[in-house]
Amino acid sequence: MSALHDIDGGEGDERLRILFFHGLNGHHQTTWISPGNSEFWPSWLLLDAPGTRVTSVEYDAAASRWLSDPMTISDRAMNIASQLAAVEVYAATPIALIGHSLGGNVIKALIRHLHDHQSTNPRYKAILSNIRLVVFLGTPHTGSDFAKSFPRFLRKIFRLTPVAEELSADSSVLRDLALWYRSNKPKAANHVVLVETKPTVGSVAIVSPSNSDPGLPDTLPIPIDADHVGIAKPANRGSEIYKIILDRVKAVLAESLPPILQGPGDTASDPLERTARRRRGLSSRIDSHRKSLLESAEQRPFTVLLCGPASPDPQSHAATLCTRIGDLLTANGFDVVYGQSSGTTNERLGGEDNTLGRELDFIGSKCNAVIIIASGASGWAELGLFGWHLACDRTTREKGIDIVVIADETQIDFPDFLCGGPIRYSEGVGRADIVSLAAYDPEAVLSRMQARRTMYVMDRRGRPRRSAA
Repeated sequence: MSALHDIDGGEGDERLRILFFHGLNGHHQTTWISPGNSEFWPSWLLLDAPGTRVTSVEYDAAASRWLSDPMTISDRAMNIASQLAAVEVYAATPIALIGHSLGGNVIKALIRHLHDHQSTNPRYKAILSNIRLVVFLGTPHTGSDFAKSFPRFLRKIFRLTPVAEELSADSSVLRDLALWYRSNKPKAANHVVLVETKPTVGSVAIVSPSNSDPGLPDTLPIPIDADHVGIAKPANRGSEIYKIILDRVKAVLAESLPPILQGPGDTASDPLERTARRRRGLSSRIDSHRKSLLESAEQRPFTVLLCGPASPDPQSHAATLCTRIGDLLTANGFDVVYGQSSGTTNERLGGEDNTLGRELDFIGSKCNAVIIIASGASGWAELGLFGWHLACDRTTREKGIDIVVIADETQIDFPDFLCGGPIRYSEGVGRADIVSLAAYDPEAVLSRMQARRTMYVMDRRGRPRRSAA
């Protein structure tokens, strides 16, 4: 059977999951332990590359039937794929795959299975798209010549398993897999190929440099001063093997979101606490993303049509308020266009004829919000018609035009007509207030416009709108 062993540790929010695949006769722990220091070296990455998490994959890979009868490479890949799909993190997090010997071919077969069945399993497609790094350590992409050095009678006594037979030189299974992988390797993945240069048994190399080359046009195999066993067992952090892998891991991390580092005491081994910590990290990322959206919203053009007396008459509270609102909005990055209700001409609205029609056309095509300052009975009829059009026009409703009406309390006799009429057709879309124009604080309008500008790129739950590109 196969099993996924998560290694405890790691600081900050998880940004890269690294999976280790051992080789023939390998083990999910001892394969990755150097005899010189007895340390499980994949755990070094948890400290040297914050944001990583490590999983070691266990599976039966016996070479002799005297020990067991393991699955073939393709069956093993199918088995591991189903286990990865059952764990949500692999479909939601960038992934690095590191394989020693047989493990490298299991990785390629796994990628092939994910590729061939992604249309029927969305998790497979997500996992495949998350693969950012593939590392091959002494992998026999075209098989190994080592078995040929065995006398025939020893091979019969040894009773090679099917998976061991698949690793023999010129294996049709590996040849087909290698050809497929060269054309279908993960698009987002970088590759590292480390090649052993020392013999493992006497003068015999388990995997020759030519067999270690996967034939990827954009990847140059790197010769390593190690044998087939030692290439998976860096002795210390200064080892060339470890430094190459660490460098590539850090490169993948640099392409993802910045790490959310936790406090020095936030390293609990309790799974529930680790889960809570990761959720806090995710919350921090969401908050950071929301902040960037708000900054983007402040820079995005947001046009306000401001209708009211535009003449700077110090005796007119309406004109003064109109000027104060316009200056305040402009100072805070809003695009303010003054209406023609006062009889003045605005080139952005067109000529003086059919003023209401031109303003309505402007609102439907280029405007995000309308502010109307009503200070006299002569404009109330036009105001009602204006509001009725905005309330009933499908284009403006779908666009989410905001309407704010500020009416002078000293000049209106029927406040219910205004507040309950066509202008205030729904809270959150339109609003009408009867106030003292002399005492009205323009900051109230600014706050509403800022909130509407934020809603322009985010929904009510604080998530980015799909249309806000």
